[in-house]
Amino acid sequence: MNTPTPDDLLDRARELLDHKREVTGWSAPRMAALLARRAAETLLRTACERRYGSVSGANNRALLIIAVRVLDDGTGVLLERAWYGLSRACHRHAFELAPQESEVRELIGLVERAGDHI
Repeated sequence: MNTPTPDDLLDRARELLDHKREVTGWSAPRMAALLARRAAETLLRTACERRYGSVSGANNRALLIIAVRVLDDGTGVLLERAWYGLSRACHRHAFELAPQESEVRELIGLVERAGDHI
């Protein structure tokens, strides 16, 4: 099976937010955030691998620190903001509401903008 590209993942996330796909168990915004975070992680790894080679042993937080410091066109900052925002949106807490669709759309936009520079 082919691994979905970041664009594929973002398209699926938008379809969930546009109610073009059914979701069971999770809210559509939360599931869209999960897909968008996966797209951000793929872009992050791609950017770091282009610069340093294999980064298979590094976790996403370490890669974000690297990306913010070395990607001087602002891509690292975009990915950091998107990843942390999407991570918050993905996690379910008893005392918090599900993320708003508008919030997730804004974070998807950050991932897209970062992808334009990678």
